[in-house]
Amino acid sequence: MTASVERSREGRLWSYWAVLALGFAYLAADELVAVHEKLNRPLQDLLGASRDTTTWVIAGALGALAAGVFFLPFLRALPAGLAARFVLAGGVYVGSAVGLETVATQLGYEAAGGGGYGWATLGLVALEEGGEMAGVALFVWALLDHLRAAGARLELRF
Repeated sequence: MTASVERSREGRLWSYWAVLALGFAYLAADELVAVHEKLNRPLQDLLGASRDTTTWVIAGALGALAAGVFFLPFLRALPAGLAARFVLAGGVYVGSAVGLETVATQLGYEAAGGGGYGWATLGLVALEEGGEMAGVALFVWALLDHLRAAGARLELRF
């Protein structure tokens, strides 16, 4: 929607908005089917890491870095406040997804007896997922504020 609004206003950044939308569509699909976790085995083999090592975070961190580099011109062209909120939202999201997963791996959390998870593991998972959702909520808030400032009107009818 934002890409469409920006394109109709002849905004020069509409293509960045479109790529951003595609990126979020990918992240939603990945959250549903856990594509990122399917990277563990090939990366473990490539790096000679043990099977209990979470290696997808390497690809995740590199992907986040690549996205940051790609979107740097976009962020520089946005109003400073909006860009800062987008960076904060991205930092919270990536910090939770990649950072907390790395911490959990370093702490060696694993399934408790009987295939269940212990309270520490469940707490880390809740913190990680909650942090990801907080990052998404921060981004949506900044995005809706941008659309409001651009004069766009979003109306939900039930």
